[in-house]
Amino acid sequence: MAAQRERCRSFGYPEGSRDAADCMMKLSMQQSELRQQTFDTIWSNAGSRDPIIINNRR
Repeated sequence: MAAQRERCRSFGYPEGSRDAADCMMKLSMQQSELRQQTFDTIWSNAGSRDPIIINNRR
């Protein structure tokens, strides 16, 4: 959370302003979306019956 605050401050939003709050919200939404995507990707791969082939040689 602190990292997000730092990032918003570096974008030039003053600490505690509405813009900063908006920025924080967008960043945390992005982050949870990213986490969800990663999770979905892992599980859809795990769900396929074929073993995951690491290298292309059979």
